[in-house]
Amino acid sequence: MNQLIFFVLLPMVGIPLMSLATAWIQPFITEFRRWMANDINNDLDVLDDKLAAFKKEMDELEELLEAEEAEFRVRKIQAYTILHDTPTVHQATAVRDEAARWKFRRRELRRRAKAALKGKREFLLEISRDLNDRPRALEANP
Repeated sequence: MNQLIFFVLLPMVGIPLMSLATAWIQPFITEFRRWMANDINNDLDVLDDKLAAFKKEMDELEELLEAEEAEFRVRKIQAYTILHDTPTVHQATAVRDEAARWKFRRRELRRRAKAALKGKREFLLEISRDLNDRPRALEANP
């Protein structure tokens, strides 16, 4: 009797039910695909915003670094003129301390820029992979 149920009765009842179930489930599948496409678009928008924020942060850091280097050049020229005009002991130590401080600030800014680029490189690669792969995935699954 079990063989009769599995091979005769189940296909007789199951095949018409599957066509009904498919017709009933198809709108849900279509809506799910739309929902996934919207979600992917939202993810891409978020990634674009993150990328724009990162670019803005890097531009600000580069501007700060350029300003520090320009100010360092000006201070270096000032220190050079002070040192060649027989400065007092206090002036000489102040110039040396300030030069050391400016060198440290420049080094620290460069270190921060390198760390930001190194840490964000993986983030940028992930964004570029997502931006390149997701439209292909959407086209592959219409």
